[in-house]
Amino acid sequence: MSNLKPISDRVIILPKTEDKTESGIILTNAEKPNTGEVIAIGNGDKVGRLGLKVGDTVIYEKLGGSDYKEFKILNYDEIFAVIVKN
Repeated sequence: MSNLKPISDRVIILPKTEDKTESGIILTNAEKPNTGEVIAIGNGDKVGRLGLKVGDTVIYEKLGGSDYKEFKILNYDEIFAVIVKN
């Protein structure tokens, strides 16, 4: 990972670019992804209340944030949900 540290209430996401079926078949997503893995979290109060952890998979606003290399830099309010794995 790049040495990126988000400022204030921002979160750095690595967008998910493909899905796999249970049998291992890779499905490419032609559409812009809106899920990704949390790579880094800023130290702002608002983002802290979301309870995010590095490694969480989140759903975020499709057209939100800014692109930097392969990453997305999002404001806290552009993240809609955490995908909980059972």
